[in-house]
Amino acid sequence: MNSKYINLAYCESIHASSISPWCLRLLGPKGKFLGGGVDSSSLCGRVKKGMGWDLEVDPDGDVLRHPKVCGSCAAIWHDADLNTRHADEE
Repeated sequence: MNSKYINLAYCESIHASSISPWCLRLLGPKGKFLGGGVDSSSLCGRVKKGMGWDLEVDPDGDVLRHPKVCGSCAAIWHDADLNTRHADEE
């Protein structure tokens, strides 16, 4: 896994269905919660703390282009990534 995505996970709400998008969540020190009870909300807020689970699939360089990724989470991650890059360049 690319180190840029080491603290990022795909997650789903406890209300997810087969057509639900995969949201993005920043991982805490405890890592992934594959069995449920995530310890933080998704970037967009759709998956609430304690109300979802992480997926085994690890985000990679195509995190923003994966067809299942939540568009809101992808936009937030993209904006944060751009802001981080610009701050590093200054």
